[in-house]
Amino acid sequence: RVSRASSWTASGGVAREVQGGSSCSRCGSNDGSSMSSLAPAPVTTPRSMPRPQPVPVGCVPITPTGRTAQVASFAAAELAKLRAAHRAAIMQEAAGTRSGTTPSALSPPASVCAPHGEACAASLGSAVYPPGHRCGANLPEAASTPALAREVFSWLGWSPAQSSACSQALDTFHRALPSSAVASRAAIALEARGVLPSTTVFAHSICPEEVNFGRASLAGRLRQHWGEAHALGGIGGAPFAGRTGFRTVAAKVPEGGSLLLLFGPHIGITEAGQLGRIPCCGAADVASGPWACAALAEAYEQCLQGLCGSEHEDPADLHANWLRAQLAPRAASICGARCPMAELALQAYEVVRDQLSAIVDSGFGGCRLALLGGVHVNMPDGFEEHFVPLFFELLSQPASPVAGSPPAREDLLEEAFEFAFTVGAG
Repeated sequence: RVSRASSWTASGGVAREVQGGSSCSRCGSNDGSSMSSLAPAPVTTPRSMPRPQPVPVGCVPITPTGRTAQVASFAAAELAKLRAAHRAAIMQEAAGTRSGTTPSALSPPASVCAPHGEACAASLGSAVYPPGHRCGANLPEAASTPALAREVFSWLGWSPAQSSACSQALDTFHRALPSSAVASRAAIALEARGVLPSTTVFAHSICPEEVNFGRASLAGRLRQHWGEAHALGGIGGAPFAGRTGFRTVAAKVPEGGSLLLLFGPHIGITEAGQLGRIPCCGAADVASGPWACAALAEAYEQCLQGLCGSEHEDPADLHANWLRAQLAPRAASICGARCPMAELALQAYEVVRDQLSAIVDSGFGGCRLALLGGVHVNMPDGFEEHFVPLFFELLSQPASPVAGSPPAREDLLEEAFEFAFTVGAG
């Protein structure tokens, strides 16, 4: 259907490009074998070209972007149908309880759902069921929205199977979404507000480890859509470029344009479900494999051993000095958490967010600034990087703001990732 040097096949409606070699999504090495890449090849489009207008389903251009949008639309439609079926079953159960009629075969058992019948019926206009409602667990498995979401992501090749140890470890971060879904939802929210690729500069403050820049990473997905990326981050994802680096990037924004800034630390998950490590190039010895994030793990261990403070600072290792200083007062609470490595990633996110906020508050040249923050979850080869969205705001201020006046803020987190919040609630 498309004339390209490489051939395209379709599996379940998802495009896969057959390439001449197996390439590690983390280090880029190629073993010379032939395999199908789960991630579509990047599309090179001049930044000056206007964004294509939407076309009806069935006429979607045969490009990776078009296919991704079509699949996402299909998945959303299927989820909406199943949600409606679930609510209809709840209403039937509620009606049957009041009238004494036999509940529908799709309805949950009366002993479970009857207490929630009225409340569930009243919530039919909401995407989230009433607090404490667990009727979905008694419906057919497909009717459980969180379970269905993970099945859809697994079917697309983005996420591991629900029964796998890797998926169970991923559940530690309830709102984790595949990078394709995050990139698509963020673009929809921003473009609806006039933030367009042709007038937007993309930057990121994420750890420079190569694992964060593969084609299936969120940074890679955003780069394909928004254009060239400008790096502001150092180890751990902290914005070590500081105010000077931030102002330099903001100065590149065209008049009336916007700046999109992705930020946050990262953590790895192995196929065996171990948090904090990730194998590279098929390494079998996962237990002694590389940490992800290695810099955060080392700084945390040094804090636990008391190797922090001015007497342990190394003038040739400024980034590590800063990380230890930030993590030292948090080390005890991290160590006492149910899952210390997950808590380390979340605490590191707060450190990065606070530092970036101090930089941004100094002004950003009158452009609009979109901040997308969270925890990057590096997955085993064959799956997309996942992302836990924790912050998504659009800031604006005049070119010459009044001293001390804060920028106007619009919170886009729940609008863009409402489905993630629904999944997390489940």
